Amino acid sequence: MNIRQKLTILVLVPILGLLFLSGFEIYGKFKLNKEMELTYNLVKLSQRISLLVHETQKERGATAGFLGSGGKKFANELKLQRKNTNKEIKNLKNFISSMENGLNEEILFRLKKSLNDLSKIDKIRKRVDSFSISAKDAINYYTSLNKDFLNISSLIIKYSPQNDISKNLAAYSSFLKAKERMGIERAVLSNVFAKDKFTLDMYRKEITLIAEQNAYLDSFLSTASDDLKNFYMQKIKDQIFEKVEKMREVALLKGMDGNFGIDPLEWFKSMTKKINILKQVDDYIGDFILRQIKSDSKNFYLMMAVSILTILAALFISFIISRDIQNRIFKLKEFISYVAKTKDFSKDKLKKEKISNDEIGEIQKVLFELMDSILVVLNEAKHSALDNRKSAVEIKRLLNRVMENIAKEVEIVENSVKEADFIKNDLKNSVNS
Repeated sequence: MNIRQKLTILVLVPILGLLFLSGFEIYGKFKLNKEMELTYNLVKLSQRISLLVHETQKERGATAGFLGSGGKKFANELKLQRKNTNKEIKNLKNFISSMENGLNEEILFRLKKSLNDLSKIDKIRKRVDSFSISAKDAINYYTSLNKDFLNISSLIIKYSPQNDISKNLAAYSSFLKAKERMGIERAVLSNVFAKDKFTLDMYRKEITLIAEQNAYLDSFLSTASDDLKNFYMQKIKDQIFEKVEKMREVALLKGMDGNFGIDPLEWFKSMTKKINILKQVDDYIGDFILRQIKSDSKNFYLMMAVSILTILAALFISFIISRDIQNRIFKLKEFISYVAKTKDFSKDKLKKEKISNDEIGEIQKVLFELMDSILVVLNEAKHSALDNRKSAVEIKRLLNRVMENIAKEVEIVENSVKEADFIKNDLKNSVNS
């Protein structure tokens, strides 16, 4: 395995790990975002439901007053209110049709049941007009209808993936239920003031409604964010809240004795004004939660964009660094091979390359220092060789002179020997003569 392959593996392993972890994180966030989209659609649905319930609450109150007064009062108000309710029924159905693909099976099943109950409203109205239904049964129909719709709103909490949003959704549900009890109370006391007396059931109902309102409002205040609580506290400073409370106190104080001296239409209008103000809180809560969801969705897309850019940047940087290391190592290897083959230690092949401050640059510096050292040794060896050659020539010259001298000496000796032999022979001849 060459270094190119090793570097590729070295880069790919952490990159693949980063891709896996980022992919896992993005998948989780994507799943969370899909849940947020469902929650967003459900909150929008809850707002549409709230608009319808707000109108059916008023229709319930007007119906109770109409029946309680024997048709002498609330006739015009009831006729107008039924038109408003019909308008919101149509709006809700249109919204459901447009959002059907954005809602899950459980919600669609609950909606189907509630809309089926809602389809009976025309029969209830006819019975009200003909006084063939009691105020209690009429109130119970609207109350049951509103309860089913509000229970759909309560389901939103189940699908919320974020804790802060879930808390505000829980607060929203509690507020809607408190507002529904106020609507029931409006209907109950409209009937009671029209008759100018309590029945035992109605009196018990009123006490229960007050307790339930307080409980749900306490739940709302204990779970809602500070923004929602502050908005609510600001709205309830309106004088109508004090006026409604005084009417309620009169009803409770006189109780079963009756003779309240309160016009049922005045009660209905005052309570309606109070509930309309609370509808502003209702709308504010829904819009606030929608803004929360949108903010989280924006954060998701921002996070996903950052993750993708981070991965791409990591891949690009890793590729550039890996390629740079490979190229520099390849050039260094090529240079060493060139030096080994040509014995050229001049560094001309690499002297144009900029030496970096990293480890490869250090290796290059050390290699150049080694080459300089080798070049010094070779130059010294070359000079030594030249000196040795000169010495050898001189020694040869001296040896030649010595050999010449020796040859001369040998010749002299030979001549001397010859002369000695001649003298010897000459003496010998002289003696013999």
